[in-house]
Amino acid sequence: ANCYGSGTNPVNTIGVPGNVYYRTDTGSCFVKKSDNTWTDANQTLTTIQRSSIVTNEPTAQGGYRPPLVNINQANANATCNAMVDSTYGAKRLLRKREFTAAAGFAKYQGEPNYLDDTAIATLETGSTTGAHTSLYQCNSSNHTGITAGAFKSTKLAGDAGDAVKSFTIGSLETSNCVSRFGAQDMVGNVWEWNSDQAYCNSSASAISTPYSLGAYACIGTASAIDSGNGYSSGFDMNGFMFDGFQGPGGSNLVSEWNFQDLNFSANYFNVPMALPLVGNDNGNAIGIAANSAKLHGDRFWLYTGNGSSRGLFSGGNWYNGSNNGRWTTNWSNSPSNAINHLGFRCALPAE
Repeated sequence: ANCYGSGTNPVNTIGVPGNVYYRTDTGSCFVKKSDNTWTDANQTLTTIQRSSIVTNEPTAQGGYRPPLVNINQANANATCNAMVDSTYGAKRLLRKREFTAAAGFAKYQGEPNYLDDTAIATLETGSTTGAHTSLYQCNSSNHTGITAGAFKSTKLAGDAGDAVKSFTIGSLETSNCVSRFGAQDMVGNVWEWNSDQAYCNSSASAISTPYSLGAYACIGTASAIDSGNGYSSGFDMNGFMFDGFQGPGGSNLVSEWNFQDLNFSANYFNVPMALPLVGNDNGNAIGIAANSAKLHGDRFWLYTGNGSSRGLFSGGNWYNGSNNGRWTTNWSNSPSNAINHLGFRCALPAE
């Protein structure tokens, strides 16, 4: 950011067009437009304006780049699209199966930085003494051991007393919360939008439009923001049913649970999509009870009672503790939601 402050949005008398303003108490980013007005990142922006609020170099100009939050699923993806590689094209949000793969820790003996399941669970929870002063664990327990000061006096994205409790991008304090592929903070810190979507029927009666669904059921849909998510691969969400037969559902399902709890007869687990299943998918799913240690206490959210469209986010945030993890999956919000502990990560498609 070119400038930052707390307690109020930027006034039009400060800054010049192209500047970015970061509000520490809400985690919101604003762009100064050519008409000398400020607009936050969750409003309509041009591609050039969106590209000005992101960086591939978190340490440039002194670092301290906070995660970009308070942005809905479509605007998060549009921000990714604003970054274009000359070879691979525009970036986009990760799909769930890509997130699941990219977030994996080094769990095989012989890999650099190998961790067994107990060590992974401890790392993801981030509540050990010295979690962020010597162990550099994931930020899952309100930045354990770090006292917030003024923005830039610590690597926290907020000031003392602010509701925002994330660390800045690439911070030393979470530097061991890194996947086998070098991706930091995919667990904890802030939730991350994926491009996957679903539609839920919150009614006690079956519906026929816009999808054929029984009572209190959801269906994975082709993504409205990512045309390749839901059409090209059987591993995507399109057509997956949360109906009590394929996935958990029915009986007014409005709930959340840890995978190992086996709620709603969800006794099996689809690894690529981190989905609880009722059946074993013709032998393609693993049994949860026999593999509970590998799921590290991760949690699943599905709120059909909210009705309408659902947008997926993953990984957890700064306060979910042991519920955070690689497999943690949240279907509780509309794609239009924007909150201070929900951000995103961009990727270049390699397929």
